[in-house]
Amino acid sequence: MGSGRGQITALLNQLEQDLKTLEIAHEQYFLGIEKRAPEQQRKKFTLSMRKMVTYYIPQTDLRYRLNSISSRYNSYCGYWDRIQRLIDEGRYERHTSRIQRRAESK
Repeated sequence: MGSGRGQITALLNQLEQDLKTLEIAHEQYFLGIEKRAPEQQRKKFTLSMRKMVTYYIPQTDLRYRLNSISSRYNSYCGYWDRIQRLIDEGRYERHTSRIQRRAESK
């Protein structure tokens, strides 16, 4: 890939949009709206993130933006993994309260 500023900016915009979509998908899963965790989306995003990190980006501001997206994604991954572990252990508040409400309504 060429290191054209416009191309890199477009790729970074797409990465940010994909990260926001992934964040929303995880929140929907944690709230019980979605039945399955968005693992495929997460793998796809991880691959595109790794690919982007390998590009040579001479502009400091764009490199900073990429590092910012990367660190935000890593923070989200830790959060998502922790919440998933709590769900698996049955100690997640929003998830267990929904199950309790269903049991009481039956």
